Amino acid sequence: MSSLEFFPVVHLLTGPPGLDRNGGIWKTIKKELIRITPQPNLMVQAMHFTTYNLSIKAWDGWFYSYNCKPFIQKELNRIFGDNYNLFIDSGGFQLLYKDFIDLSKWNMNISPEDIYNLQIKFNPTHIASLDYPIGNGISNDILKKRMKDSIKNGIEMLRISDNSIERYVVVHGRNENEIKTYLQMLYKELKKNKLLNENYFIALGSQVPLTNNPKQIQENIVSLMKISKENEIGNGKIHVFGIGDSIAGEIYRKCDTEVDFSYDNSTYVQQALRSRLYDPSLDNYSNYDPYMDYQCNCYACRKLKDYHNDGNLEKILHSPSYKRVLLEDGNYLIKSEFYGLLALHNLFWTKRRQNIKPKMRITLTRNNIYSTNEEYNFPLRGFKNKGDLLLLLQCSKTKPYFESTSHKRMKNILEKYGYFEGKDYDRITLSGLLGPVHWNDELNPIVMSYNFKLTNITSDKHYSILKYKTTMILNVINKKYDRIYAFLPNKNYQKSYQKILESFNIRVFTNYHDINSFFLSNSNPTQ
Repeated sequence: MSSLEFFPVVHLLTGPPGLDRNGGIWKTIKKELIRITPQPNLMVQAMHFTTYNLSIKAWDGWFYSYNCKPFIQKELNRIFGDNYNLFIDSGGFQLLYKDFIDLSKWNMNISPEDIYNLQIKFNPTHIASLDYPIGNGISNDILKKRMKDSIKNGIEMLRISDNSIERYVVVHGRNENEIKTYLQMLYKELKKNKLLNENYFIALGSQVPLTNNPKQIQENIVSLMKISKENEIGNGKIHVFGIGDSIAGEIYRKCDTEVDFSYDNSTYVQQALRSRLYDPSLDNYSNYDPYMDYQCNCYACRKLKDYHNDGNLEKILHSPSYKRVLLEDGNYLIKSEFYGLLALHNLFWTKRRQNIKPKMRITLTRNNIYSTNEEYNFPLRGFKNKGDLLLLLQCSKTKPYFESTSHKRMKNILEKYGYFEGKDYDRITLSGLLGPVHWNDELNPIVMSYNFKLTNITSDKHYSILKYKTTMILNVINKKYDRIYAFLPNKNYQKSYQKILESFNIRVFTNYHDINSFFLSNSNPTQ
């Protein structure tokens, strides 16, 4: 194989122009990306602005003509220089349920023409055709319709687009048979429309649902390369949407072919939002530890070390992601900038990630045997709430927590007022050793076996770690609940958790009388 190229997913239109003004974590990534990769690649989903409900005023600002070019092109050159590669995907997965999406606000329709006209406004180096992914559990009729619609859109893109751009016709398939069927259908349409000799490439979609089966993804990619080459479909380049770095690296090492191969993902951002960063010593992602020296000299880590040296890191780590933090020098910082630095570090080590062999993922349930790792990780990925109310309780000596007298008493109080656990409210335990513990993990041996309680001699460092873990978790889950209450009768648990909880506008009760009276006087309690 002649080359392996990575396109990190980046969101550009996150609010009013320009690129370095807004977007939370994306603001930092856009602003500082060139410090990590001087000649950056960017993967942008054409419809990403719909996530931010971009106003008409902001839309017009991004695309008004500036020296005969849309303003967005000027901004891209200002931020990323002249040597970046910009791949604009169609964002078809966002338009899959097009009957429920109204693009008229931006004077657009869901069509290959409108999507292409949007793509070229960015002056991209690469574009992909409007396509509709194939998910699990769909009928054969829906499968065939999505294939036909995607192929039709791919043909139309080749008709109307400028071949000076690298154009990718998207192919979908969850296995070799589906990929072969898709390519046969595509070949017939290309031949029928006299487009077989057009200059275009092939991109593979619908691999994200197969994340837990990296072997199948590898087989699909190899099949696509083999079949497209045998039938002379495309011109020697393959792009795969949404696969991991280690899968891409494995394909690159094993495939005996001269096809140029590229891929994209947003893993570097997703991991950062969970406060996880790539640890070169482990060759894997791990929870960010502010007290560990990662021996990394990338721009992001140098910046993080500066915050630590200035005494600001603890303030940043213990603050909600949406609040400004007053630094020692009098300036303000929003925590999303901290997450942005973690993301940039992760991106810096992408090449290293490509050298890790993919592992089969095993999903554990409450009845499984749990890992005996010393560290407990709250299950943030795919977190789902069951009720609209969250109750945070301090841990108990009795294990599992739900068998303790204190937890049973709180359960009885809420049931008395019509609240039932797992239906009306969720219960998360604030452990003195582990931080927040998910309700499904109370039988985990790590949780069951520890015997530790916060006391007056607990170190400030440990208190700081608990605050950091709690802040990280609440930043992700707090918006999933209408109301959150905490019950912390012990002063040491109040010391560890109360200020953090109150910074999220969570009401903290310190005795049974107060919380019982509160629910008694509030038939429909609010914060």
